[in-house]
Amino acid sequence: MTKRLKLVEYLIINSHLLTIKLKIMAIKKVWIEEGCTACGLCAAICPEVFKMDDEAVIKKDADLASNEAGIKEAAESCPVEIIKFE
Repeated sequence: MTKRLKLVEYLIINSHLLTIKLKIMAIKKVWIEEGCTACGLCAAICPEVFKMDDEAVIKKDADLASNEAGIKEAAESCPVEIIKFE
């Protein structure tokens, strides 16, 4: 029983550390390199961050941290692979 409690405590502690690490690694910057074909895919996938003018642009007031999944999906889906983030 004692070993199980220690394992559970270990998993809980590591779970919290992982959560903290993921928050630290939040996306802080998104940019679009030259070569956008204006396909509109990024804006369709993540309209909270991307919008279409003559080509795709990043919205100035976009909440990057809250839209990480959409940003990553848009970057992975970009046919010319020009959406970058860090």
